[in-house]
Amino acid sequence: MTICTVVVIISCENSKITDSRPEIFFLQDSLFRIEINVPMELDSFNTWVDYDDTSCGHLRKYRFSNSNYPIIQESGFIHKTSPDSSYRLTFSHIDNYNCQDSTWKVDLKGVVKGLELRSKMDSVQFRLISLDKVEINKLTFDILTFKTDLLPRQKYQSILIWGFTKVNGIDLKVEYECANKNCDSFIDKMNESLKSLRVTK
Repeated sequence: MTICTVVVIISCENSKITDSRPEIFFLQDSLFRIEINVPMELDSFNTWVDYDDTSCGHLRKYRFSNSNYPIIQESGFIHKTSPDSSYRLTFSHIDNYNCQDSTWKVDLKGVVKGLELRSKMDSVQFRLISLDKVEINKLTFDILTFKTDLLPRQKYQSILIWGFTKVNGIDLKVEYECANKNCDSFIDKMNESLKSLRVTK
């Protein structure tokens, strides 16, 4: 019985290891080093600037995505493309560090109210799944999990996990998204990925 239990535990651990891979990348100007276990399906990586109408609104983004789905790189506040499905992990922070407000703190309840208002204006569904505050490798994360139509006329609803943290005064957002016909194990799987996140200088 003990041997069987050990075999089962080892099998589960191996399953976790083979289901994801460790990735390392650096934020703009090599300010921070990011280490995270990324699901194997997220097989492509891109980085770009999502431009706003003011320079302090520009966001630097880093995205792991599944190449079987459309690769989207947002630019500007108008999104011209509405993908039928997506599966991705995105990191983002302000592009111009000098614009950063070190005193600002995310208000998850305020974010939820904004999402609810947007969903009513766009006549789409919104379902809050959870609000959490957790400690991950010495960083405090405010985490919002919800389901909605991220864009109007989306074929599949998106399940999203948004994690917000502050690293040396810089706001960092981590966003997991799944929009396809089978997102059943998405939340558990991505929460495991998020728990592996390490940010160092």
